[in-house]
Amino acid sequence: MSSDSATEVISIKKLLFLTSAAAILLTGCSAVSSLPPPSIADSVSCTVSTPSGVYECTAQYVSDGISCVTIDSPENASGLSFRQTDEGLQISRGSLICKSDSITLPKTSVPFRVMSVLSRICSADNTTDKTEDGYTFSGSAVGTNYTAHANSSGCIKKIEIIAADPSDSEAQVAVAKHRIS
Repeated sequence: MSSDSATEVISIKKLLFLTSAAAILLTGCSAVSSLPPPSIADSVSCTVSTPSGVYECTAQYVSDGISCVTIDSPENASGLSFRQTDEGLQISRGSLICKSDSITLPKTSVPFRVMSVLSRICSADNTTDKTEDGYTFSGSAVGTNYTAHANSSGCIKKIEIIAADPSDSEAQVAVAKHRIS
């Protein structure tokens, strides 16, 4: 074999290798699928960790501004329900029902935090990660960090909420900004 034909064979091999590598790379890139948008199940289990304790809640979200949070534990608050609608706020426990035509929950209360997170999950950018059995959506709202666990179609079934310590200056700034807006 002459040196010209050997160089030609090497060039053809390089060309075939580069063409194959490019084809594999382009095929791999086109297989990436988009993540589903988050949606909220009819009933969502929420764990809320605050400086004053851990609360288990069941939440229902209809649309922005319409939601319901029922405290499941601790036992002394179990059954306490907060329903927010366009007409105001209803707080109930058993047969006792209190209605207000304005929302008067403190911004640091458990129901307010849950309602804020529910609203934020469906209306804002979340950090999304793929998991073995679905997705996690995470972010922050009003001095609160959250992680929402969703199935493979993006339907959220469980939310973990961690409320910042009230002495945390960053949380106080977030709450203050929310009160101003």
